[in-house]
Amino acid sequence: MQRKNYKAYFTVEAAVLYPIVLGVIVLMTYLLFFQYDRCLLEQDMGRAAVRSGSRWMQKKEELNRQLQEKDMFFDTEKYIAWESELPVWKLEKNQVTVEQTGRMPYPFSEIAEVPRYWSAKAAFQVKRNNPVEILRNSQRYRGKTEETTESDNKENTSGAVQ
Repeated sequence: MQRKNYKAYFTVEAAVLYPIVLGVIVLMTYLLFFQYDRCLLEQDMGRAAVRSGSRWMQKKEELNRQLQEKDMFFDTEKYIAWESELPVWKLEKNQVTVEQTGRMPYPFSEIAEVPRYWSAKAAFQVKRNNPVEILRNSQRYRGKTEETTESDNKENTSGAVQ
Protein backbone atom coordinates (compact mmCIF):
# COMPACT_ATOMS: atom_id res chain seq x y z
CA MET A 1 0.00 0.00 0.00
CA GLN A 2 1.43 3.30 -1.03
CA ARG A 3 0.97 6.54 0.96
CA LYS A 4 0.18 9.78 -0.73
CA ASN A 5 1.54 12.98 0.71
CA TYR A 6 -0.72 16.01 0.73
CA LYS A 7 -0.08 19.58 1.65
CA ALA A 8 -0.96 20.31 5.28
CA TYR A 9 -3.23 23.29 4.77
CA PHE A 10 -6.19 21.66 6.47
CA THR A 11 -4.25 20.89 9.64
CA VAL A 12 -2.87 24.41 9.83
CA GLU A 13 -6.33 25.85 9.34
CA ALA A 14 -7.70 23.53 11.99
CA ALA A 15 -4.91 24.47 14.39
CA VAL A 16 -5.75 28.16 13.98
CA LEU A 17 -9.50 27.97 13.55
CA TYR A 18 -10.54 25.52 16.28
CA PRO A 19 -9.15 27.54 19.21
CA ILE A 20 -10.86 30.66 17.88
CA VAL A 21 -14.20 28.85 17.54
CA LEU A 22 -13.81 27.33 20.99
CA GLY A 23 -12.98 30.76 22.45
CA VAL A 24 -16.07 32.30 20.85
CA ILE A 25 -18.27 29.52 22.26
CA VAL A 26 -16.83 29.99 25.76
CA LEU A 27 -17.28 33.77 25.52
CA MET A 28 -20.89 33.43 24.36
CA THR A 29 -21.64 31.06 27.24
CA TYR A 30 -20.09 33.51 29.68
CA LEU A 31 -22.11 36.39 28.23
CA LEU A 32 -25.30 34.33 28.46
CA PHE A 33 -24.60 33.71 32.17
CA PHE A 34 -24.12 37.45 32.66
CA GLN A 35 -27.33 38.27 30.79
CA TYR A 36 -29.31 35.67 32.75
CA ASP A 37 -28.09 37.07 36.07
CA ARG A 38 -28.80 40.65 34.99
CA CYS A 39 -32.38 39.79 34.01
CA LEU A 40 -32.85 37.93 37.28
CA LEU A 41 -31.55 40.95 39.20
CA GLU A 42 -34.05 43.24 37.46
CA GLN A 43 -36.86 40.82 38.19
CA ASP A 44 -35.96 40.67 41.89
CA MET A 45 -35.73 44.47 42.15
CA GLY A 46 -39.06 44.90 40.40
CA ARG A 47 -40.72 42.42 42.72
CA ALA A 48 -39.29 44.16 45.79
CA ALA A 49 -40.41 47.57 44.52
CA VAL A 50 -43.96 46.39 43.83
CA ARG A 51 -44.17 44.69 47.22
CA SER A 52 -42.97 47.76 49.07
CA GLY A 53 -45.21 50.05 47.02
CA SER A 54 -48.29 47.99 47.79
CA ARG A 55 -47.91 48.52 51.52
CA TRP A 56 -49.46 51.97 51.52
CA MET A 57 -50.76 51.91 55.11
CA GLN A 58 -47.37 51.28 56.71
CA LYS A 59 -45.22 54.08 57.99
CA LYS A 60 -41.59 54.43 57.05
CA GLU A 61 -40.29 52.65 60.17
CA GLU A 62 -42.62 49.67 59.73
CA LEU A 63 -41.83 49.45 56.04
CA ASN A 64 -38.12 49.64 56.76
CA ARG A 65 -38.34 46.80 59.27
CA GLN A 66 -40.39 44.63 56.94
CA LEU A 67 -38.10 45.24 53.98
CA GLN A 68 -35.02 44.42 56.02
CA GLU A 69 -36.58 41.23 57.37
CA LYS A 70 -38.35 39.74 54.35
CA ASP A 71 -38.42 41.51 51.03
CA MET A 72 -34.81 42.52 50.56
CA PHE A 73 -33.30 39.10 51.11
CA PHE A 74 -33.40 37.19 47.88
CA ASP A 75 -32.47 33.65 47.08
CA THR A 76 -28.90 34.18 45.92
CA GLU A 77 -28.46 30.54 44.91
CA LYS A 78 -30.38 31.14 41.69
CA TYR A 79 -27.67 33.49 40.41
CA ILE A 80 -25.20 31.50 38.33
CA ALA A 81 -22.00 33.57 38.38
CA TRP A 82 -22.98 36.76 40.16
CA GLU A 83 -21.48 38.60 43.10
CA SER A 84 -24.21 40.89 44.39
CA GLU A 85 -24.10 43.74 46.83
CA LEU A 86 -26.75 44.45 49.42
CA PRO A 87 -29.85 46.13 48.00
CA VAL A 88 -30.56 49.75 48.86
CA TRP A 89 -34.03 51.21 49.18
CA LYS A 90 -35.26 54.74 49.77
CA LEU A 91 -38.67 56.10 50.70
CA GLU A 92 -39.10 59.78 49.93
CA LYS A 93 -42.45 61.51 49.47
CA ASN A 94 -44.30 58.23 48.90
CA GLN A 95 -41.81 57.21 46.20
CA VAL A 96 -40.12 53.87 46.90
CA THR A 97 -36.81 53.35 45.10
CA VAL A 98 -35.10 49.96 45.22
CA GLU A 99 -31.69 49.37 43.64
CA GLN A 100 -28.98 46.74 43.68
CA THR A 101 -25.69 46.22 41.90
CA GLY A 102 -24.20 42.92 40.82
CA ARG A 103 -20.91 42.08 39.22
CA MET A 104 -19.19 39.21 37.49
CA PRO A 105 -15.43 38.86 36.95
CA TYR A 106 -13.98 38.99 33.45
CA PRO A 107 -13.03 35.62 32.06
CA PHE A 108 -9.49 34.74 33.15
CA SER A 109 -9.24 37.98 35.15
CA GLU A 110 -7.51 36.11 37.98
CA ILE A 111 -4.36 36.09 35.87
CA ALA A 112 -4.04 39.87 36.11
CA GLU A 113 -2.92 41.55 39.31
CA VAL A 114 -6.10 43.59 39.59
CA PRO A 115 -9.26 41.64 38.78
CA ARG A 116 -11.75 43.41 36.53
CA TYR A 117 -15.52 43.05 36.61
CA TRP A 118 -18.57 43.43 34.43
CA SER A 119 -21.24 45.09 36.49
CA ALA A 120 -24.92 45.80 36.15
CA LYS A 121 -27.29 47.88 38.23
CA ALA A 122 -31.04 47.51 38.50
CA ALA A 123 -33.25 50.21 40.00
CA PHE A 124 -37.01 50.52 40.21
CA GLN A 125 -39.16 53.36 41.45
CA VAL A 126 -42.76 52.91 42.56
CA LYS A 127 -45.23 55.44 43.86
CA ARG A 128 -47.15 54.27 46.91
CA ASN A 129 -50.77 55.02 46.07
CA ASN A 130 -53.58 55.02 48.55
CA PRO A 131 -56.48 53.02 47.05
CA VAL A 132 -59.03 55.24 48.79
CA GLU A 133 -57.61 58.35 47.09
CA ILE A 134 -57.65 56.61 43.73
CA LEU A 135 -61.32 55.69 44.13
CA ARG A 136 -62.24 59.22 45.24
CA ASN A 137 -60.39 60.76 42.32
CA SER A 138 -62.03 58.38 39.86
CA GLN A 139 -65.47 59.21 41.30
CA ARG A 140 -64.75 62.92 40.92
CA TYR A 141 -63.55 62.40 37.38
CA ARG A 142 -66.54 60.23 36.52
CA GLY A 143 -68.92 62.85 37.93
CA LYS A 144 -67.28 65.59 35.87
CA THR A 145 -67.44 63.61 32.67
CA GLU A 146 -71.10 62.73 33.18
CA GLU A 147 -71.97 66.41 33.81
CA THR A 148 -70.08 67.60 30.74
CA THR A 149 -71.61 64.85 28.60
CA GLU A 150 -75.14 65.79 29.69
CA SER A 151 -74.53 69.50 29.03
CA ASP A 152 -73.03 68.69 25.61
CA ASN A 153 -76.06 66.54 24.75
CA LYS A 154 -78.45 69.35 25.76
CA GLU A 155 -76.56 71.84 23.61
CA ASN A 156 -76.50 69.50 20.63
CA THR A 157 -80.17 68.55 20.84
CA SER A 158 -81.35 72.10 21.43
CA GLY A 159 -79.47 73.22 18.32
CA ALA A 160 -81.02 70.44 16.25
CA VAL A 161 -84.57 71.26 17.30
CA GLN A 162 -84.38 74.86 16.17
